[in-house]
Amino acid sequence: MKCFARLAVAAATGLLVPLGGALAREQPVVVTTEDDPACWTAKPTGADIERCFPSTGRAKGGAIVRCKVDVQGPLTGCEVIDEYPLHEGFGDASLNLMPKFRMTRTTKSGRSTEGLSVNVPVLWTMQ
Repeated sequence: MKCFARLAVAAATGLLVPLGGALAREQPVVVTTEDDPACWTAKPTGADIERCFPSTGRAKGGAIVRCKVDVQGPLTGCEVIDEYPLHEGFGDASLNLMPKFRMTRTTKSGRSTEGLSVNVPVLWTMQ
């Protein structure tokens, strides 16, 4: 049995990516803030994803987690802002992945990412 999580990020500018089909089409690596990208320097591995997959028996689910970027790049102060289906463990599983993320300290133009609020949509699928 293989477990997958599709990861995507959007800067928190009032944008919430809906769960479901739109979430599945999001790009997994780049954060865009006003056309000024920052990139992940670390993200969860396949083994991390398998360890965190909820044990509720559901094969699919998702969550959106909002975090702040710390000065050294890790995500801090993370909270689940949306989860589907509710109370099936996908929000907690997504939160457990957040320590595995690290973002560049600056965007492409050199702007600091410290304090940037990011939404991390995670779509979970067991195959």
